[in-house]
Amino acid sequence: MRTYGFSVARGLTLLCLPAETDPLAVAALLAEAPVRETPVALCAAVGAPDGALLLNLVGRFPPHLEALLPPGAVCERAVETVTFHGPHFGDRYGIAAATLDCLERGAVPLLAASFSGASVCLVVPTDWADRTVAALGGAFVGPTPTPEGDGAGPIGRGALP
Repeated sequence: MRTYGFSVARGLTLLCLPAETDPLAVAALLAEAPVRETPVALCAAVGAPDGALLLNLVGRFPPHLEALLPPGAVCERAVETVTFHGPHFGDRYGIAAATLDCLERGAVPLLAASFSGASVCLVVPTDWADRTVAALGGAFVGPTPTPEGDGAGPIGRGALP
């Protein structure tokens, strides 16, 4: 399947908040993120191992954030995201299945994921983003990856031929 390329962001933090977290507490956490540096993204609402729902947020948060977390929250520092978009992904069947299949074959440890319209966002541990992109090559093609800057920016930007 064609994509518009893969974007990689490094040095992020994944917050896993219990679904019953007060919305005002979530807003306070979001206010702590340096918005100019990188936006905070709702990554997914997923089932925890004990069956509870979690609200996952990924972004750049200051070190003092952990003191603000509500009970039951988990802060996973040093994660990376791989994001990609494709033509008609929102209209196509099987994007999530193809993505998860590639990650399973590549033994990629997936921490969180979001499949929304034409966009896919995957959260992986540090040093796994490049391997994640390689694993996705089993089903997805796009422009040739070209690293930019310090490695925190987009990879593989460009239009489809």
